[in-house]
Amino acid sequence: MVAKDVLNLRVENCQLKDTSSAMMIGTMQNDPMFSFMLAVHTAAGSEAYKTVVGAAGNHVDCENPLNWIKLTQQAIKGGKV
Repeated sequence: MVAKDVLNLRVENCQLKDTSSAMMIGTMQNDPMFSFMLAVHTAAGSEAYKTVVGAAGNHVDCENPLNWIKLTQQAIKGGKV
């Protein structure tokens, strides 16, 4: 679920074309945004996760996933989800 959400955000916002199983596995292994969103999903539950997905979708940084995480966190803290 989390890897699929991250891939969907990249498809919608970053012109990602490859959504194969190999790409999903690569996302789970290497994408910091996946790790961040998985931690939220695991620790905070589904309602908080939905908030993070919304914020992440509105504050995408296709080139820098660490900045994407930072922008998402700032949006949540500032109530700009």
